[in-house]
Amino acid sequence: MKKIKLLHSNLDQIVDSLEKFSSTELESFFGGGSGTFEDPYTWEEYCALDSIPDGCWYTYMGHTYQSAGDTDIYNGSSYNGSSYNGSSYNPSYTPSYDTDPSFSGYNPSDSDGCKRRCDEMLDSTGTVSAGSGSKIEMTGNKNGAAGNATNKATTGIYIIDDNLSKQRPIIVGVDRNGENHPKRNNGVTDHFVVIKGRGVDSEGNIYYTFYDPATSNVNYGTNPNNRLYLDPTTNKLTGNFTYETKKSGKVTVNYTVSEVRPNRE
Repeated sequence: MKKIKLLHSNLDQIVDSLEKFSSTELESFFGGGSGTFEDPYTWEEYCALDSIPDGCWYTYMGHTYQSAGDTDIYNGSSYNGSSYNGSSYNPSYTPSYDTDPSFSGYNPSDSDGCKRRCDEMLDSTGTVSAGSGSKIEMTGNKNGAAGNATNKATTGIYIIDDNLSKQRPIIVGVDRNGENHPKRNNGVTDHFVVIKGRGVDSEGNIYYTFYDPATSNVNYGTNPNNRLYLDPTTNKLTGNFTYETKKSGKVTVNYTVSEVRPNRE
């Protein structure tokens, strides 16, 4: 084994070559946050909270936010141009976005693979989901179906908008027709779809377009009328999906977004 003599100059070069992190970034890697501005929760700690204390602080994507009821406050002057109304996040101020993932549809040899199909669609854009550990619960559990919006719903909407603004589609879980599948996912989520765009209809309603791997038919799976509408008073996302099967003909199912799966940075 060859011995190498370390000099101060060698050490300086090694130190200069190492990746450096800000204190905010370091806070997102290590636990122990108390939820104060000086010691915010990490993103993982915030996601793990059963209930959100009013006024607690947390870090996400290198920024610090404060949760106050149904509003997340950005610790800074602006986000993405006009996306913030003053210091509070207001989805109605966010412009329209669109991404262009490749469609990956139903595979009969992997009939329960809707999440895997969604991962494939994200992969086509170079995007990777962070996994179930970072998910945002958008609704409560009402006997196995989607209940009222949680106090994390605003955060979920922000994360969707933030990723779309960066040209990255995002995976969401949905409750389908209020079905009760207590052993699946969080007990509410029955299916996964990919949100790929955001728009506003002629009546001023905000909607999110999605690709649905429930079908192998690209015309149904990518139909621009596949929309989830935002209720601005509750931050719930609801919509429907119509497709065709050999057994039942045309079928329409109702969706309520039950969780958001953030992407990796």
